[in-house]
Amino acid sequence: MKLNRRDMIHGYSAKKIRDFLGHGRNGAFSYSDYCKAEIFFEVADDHFGRDAKAVTAELLRRGWILRGWSRDLKECTEDQNTAIMILTQTGKQSRIVSLNKRFSRADGEAVVAELVERAKAINVSVAAFFDGPLSKNFDGLPASASRGL
Repeated sequence: MKLNRRDMIHGYSAKKIRDFLGHGRNGAFSYSDYCKAEIFFEVADDHFGRDAKAVTAELLRRGWILRGWSRDLKECTEDQNTAIMILTQTGKQSRIVSLNKRFSRADGEAVVAELVERAKAINVSVAAFFDGPLSKNFDGLPASASRGL
């Protein structure tokens, strides 16, 4: 199961976990779907401090990351025996998940109705401004009449 906005992993919010997985520039998997194990653990220490091992263990248990070797990668051109951490498909989905609160249809329709009412009120006040006593042009006609409105 991918990351949910209500998830807490070892006391850390979903946003903190998502950012660690690579959503932000400083995440472990910011530039690819794998990274060297030593870099992974450095980033984990930066994000979670003393809890880095516990959070990593939970991510492994959930199946979001895997331990591996560089030889497991098709594009490996360096040392074949380098320990790496690999994002799984669920980990990749969790890395890019939106954590914004969902908008119900009823809430959306209420917001749109309020916006339409505000626009109508603005249009009435603008029309009153242009057709008011100060809006007469030199011919004595309303300014809107001379503009073709």
